[in-house]
Amino acid sequence: MKILVFTDQETNRLHYACTVLFVYVLGVEFELTNDGEYYRNFDGVKINYTGEADLAGLRIVPHGLLFEKGVHDIVPELGEWDELPVLFPSGAAADCPFDIFTATFFLSSRYEEHLPFIADSNGRFDAENAIAFKYGFLKRPIIDLWAYKLANHIESTEAKVIFPKRTYTYTSTLDIDSAYAYRHKGLMRTLGGIAKDLVSGNGMNLSQRVKTVLGLAPDPYDTYDLLLEWHKELRVPAIFFFLLADYGMNDKNVPFSSTKYQSLIKRLADYHKVGIHPGFMSNEDDEKLDKEILRLSKITLREVERSRQHFLMLRLPRTYRKLIAKGITEDYTMGFASQPGFRLGTCTPIPFYDLEYESTTKLLLYPFAVMDATLNMYMKLTPDEAVDVCQEMVGEVKAVNGSMISLWHNESVSEKWHWKGWSEVYRRMLEIGTSSVETGR
Repeated sequence: MKILVFTDQETNRLHYACTVLFVYVLGVEFELTNDGEYYRNFDGVKINYTGEADLAGLRIVPHGLLFEKGVHDIVPELGEWDELPVLFPSGAAADCPFDIFTATFFLSSRYEEHLPFIADSNGRFDAENAIAFKYGFLKRPIIDLWAYKLANHIESTEAKVIFPKRTYTYTSTLDIDSAYAYRHKGLMRTLGGIAKDLVSGNGMNLSQRVKTVLGLAPDPYDTYDLLLEWHKELRVPAIFFFLLADYGMNDKNVPFSSTKYQSLIKRLADYHKVGIHPGFMSNEDDEKLDKEILRLSKITLREVERSRQHFLMLRLPRTYRKLIAKGITEDYTMGFASQPGFRLGTCTPIPFYDLEYESTTKLLLYPFAVMDATLNMYMKLTPDEAVDVCQEMVGEVKAVNGSMISLWHNESVSEKWHWKGWSEVYRRMLEIGTSSVETGR
């Protein structure tokens, strides 16, 4: 099955939007053409993406953004398609009452993040700045919903046209920011921690630190046996991302040279996929990223293909260009710290579009829908409330048979400090993510 799209201009932007909608979400081929005769004689699904109202095929009225270059300040209008929120409503008689291609491109290219914005305390684009949050659909995989509604319309008007059904998947990803709370950090950092406990008068923490370092108590963050057990029991694939940056204000993991840490990485890599967790400063220093990727490659004896930025630090398009140059083919950073939801507008892995170069890249972006720190530290939810949000997000993804991805940390199942009561949240997340329900297409 192939969809033919008739357009006055065949641009890279339009090609990318069609690729996201048709290839990645709906699983069908498409072709762009500006040849009127070829379009009229085509025997199949046809979409008229021009200003001409009298052509055959499903009509979508172009907004114009896909025929431009560069970025300019734009705030899309909000419309509605049978109670489904849409962007760039056409205000004209059409089979699709909004420019679905431009709306898809705007969200999936992260167009708004290329414009000037007020950054959060870590210099990031905040969820509350996003159009999807302001218009109230951040927690819905809106591009997938648009695509399926379009597919349903085509199936209802085209004889013998049936779109393929895709399969829901769930992957749990875990960031190892701090592999151990007390152990294997070196003499100076251990003595510094003891001094800090003494100065602050935190006797309980001092006692636990000393017992752990002396081997009299387990390290609170050493939750790996439990994680491996749960993932094996529930058959949930995982990806572990390891922080291997040099020690710094925002990079405080166990030293990469620690034999215990390296053994842990090798052990987890025997059971699940692994990736690099580039340090906080890697966005500013190319050499740091080179070193960190090389460290993981030497430890695992494998090429490093996956990445997720520490602190979700992104500088578009620079961060992704650097990752591409280093051979990274999958990135899992696309999600917000302060809110659950779909930063890309979709729960489907899609390629990164470089707006400055106006080109589709080979880097696949895997969007995550919910993070433990979002629920606990930003939203201040109780464990029961957090489970409800996890249930909601999984339900949204299952409704479109998409790819559910969660982001957790080893320490959040430690039952220590502000994570007391949260190991059950993760257990429930795994159960909910793998539960069988009736889904959409």
